[in-house]
Amino acid sequence: MENQDKYLDTLKKRNYEMYKYFMRGLELISALKSKMYEAYIVGGAVRDYLLNIDFKDIDIATNATPEEVLDIFKDLDIDDRYASLGSVVIRENGFYYEITTFRNEEYVKYKIKDVHYSKKLVEDIIRRDYTINALALTPNLTIIDLVEGQKDLEKGIVRVIGSGKRRFQDDPSRILRGLRLVSKYNFSVETNTEKAMRKCRNCLKEISETKLTSELENIINEKYGLKALKIIDDNNLFRSMPKYAYWISLIIKYYKKLSFIEKYTLLYLITGELPKNIEANRANAQEVKKLYDVAQNLFVNKVDSMMIFNEGQDMLLAADRVCKAYNSRYHRQKGRIKKLNRKMKIRSISDLKFTARELTLMMREDQLPMTNQIMNELIYNVVEGKLVNRNDVLVETVRRMLEQNNYTLTPKENIVKEKTNFLHPKKDDRYFDDQHEETKLYEKIYDDYVPTDNSNYDSFDDIPVDMAYYEQMANSIDGSEQSNSYTAQKPNVTDARINALKNEYDEDFLNIYKIYIKGIKGYYDMTPGEQKIKIEEAKMQAKDFLIRNNPKYRILLERGII
Repeated sequence: MENQDKYLDTLKKRNYEMYKYFMRGLELISALKSKMYEAYIVGGAVRDYLLNIDFKDIDIATNATPEEVLDIFKDLDIDDRYASLGSVVIRENGFYYEITTFRNEEYVKYKIKDVHYSKKLVEDIIRRDYTINALALTPNLTIIDLVEGQKDLEKGIVRVIGSGKRRFQDDPSRILRGLRLVSKYNFSVETNTEKAMRKCRNCLKEISETKLTSELENIINEKYGLKALKIIDDNNLFRSMPKYAYWISLIIKYYKKLSFIEKYTLLYLITGELPKNIEANRANAQEVKKLYDVAQNLFVNKVDSMMIFNEGQDMLLAADRVCKAYNSRYHRQKGRIKKLNRKMKIRSISDLKFTARELTLMMREDQLPMTNQIMNELIYNVVEGKLVNRNDVLVETVRRMLEQNNYTLTPKENIVKEKTNFLHPKKDDRYFDDQHEETKLYEKIYDDYVPTDNSNYDSFDDIPVDMAYYEQMANSIDGSEQSNSYTAQKPNVTDARINALKNEYDEDFLNIYKIYIKGIKGYYDMTPGEQKIKIEEAKMQAKDFLIRNNPKYRILLERGII
């Protein structure tokens, strides 16, 4: 009892919320006991209690049926969705207490066939997987140990309960759960248990890919994950799944060099499919997909300055590590990446001393379709050191480019290298999810809009433009007298009207901006750097479109509000 009191004291000091969680669990089993039922805290919470470390969940086992539990705790917030399976969950202050009726189980082909309620704790204990997970705790902190789990806990041993062969054939995922205990606590697998794992290794292929990748993620993310992976490799546990066996052998070799995302990108390269556990997490999925694309690019292309600009040093170094792990013959580009990164003139479009706004105001209407290409041309030449990143130099360069009647741009592949998807091709994005979306938004924006056979424009550049006003605005970029005289002709407008107009503009701007973004093919497959460029271009295009086609908004521009 002294050791248990010491644990509670240390738990209270280091994690008071967890202490309250634990004490409330004791109150719940006391409440069940007061109604003449048996009740115990079981499983991982008891194991971690004895190890004097923080636990994650509190599970309670009782001989009370779900209906009886619901009646006893009827005033509490209870989730009874799985009552038919013998479990209910009490929810309090962000904590969960899963209360399950004693039971034994029958398995058929790796799945539970029948669940039978039991009145005996021993039957519930011996159905569990490992001895250290089969301990029970009473309300007065007495440990009930029917399988010598405390001894194994003291020795740091993972031992299966009963026949390992039967246990693992009933539920092959128990093999991986045992290895997770190894990865979490630095324990060793008991000899006979390891033999049983090896005999039942072919059963692992019966585990769903979702569960398999999730369990492997749990193992890899623990402190001693490498130890568990070596047990998998030494016993060839994934013999029936050669792609996973190969992946395990590679990440053992590069375990400390590869991050979590890099490890699963490596699996993506090996299998050609996004791992299910990664697919379920949107943020991780985006990172893995991005790194996968960059890695494919590095396999066939030598790193250049534009790749540094588009992807960034960290992304390229990560991809370089993945490439080396995947193919030992790959010639690493780490030194080249770092050398080029040190020499970078600009690292993002915001570093360029010339904006898309300045460019559009220098262009004729028929030149506007070249906006994106010219901006990319400037970025390319500055990054490659062919142009000095100064506004006057860039303005003069653009002026000369626009004056050339037969102006031709640098081929796009020389500006931003296309990602070579040499393993698994992707389908092109559709231009619009809804072919009528553009028309609907126009109808919302313009009060005088009347749909006709000619009103569904192929692009915004086909829409009629007030050329006289636009040319005047372009000529007034330096604040000429012409611009001032135009402004002077405008009538006085109240501040209230200006505010209302700004609100209208913001709404219209957002709608137009969404159309431009949606119209960018492959936007979500672009690098963050490429996306930034496209975002700035879309903002500028949306603003220019509204100014050109909505005279009422021009006063906002003239007053410097937009």
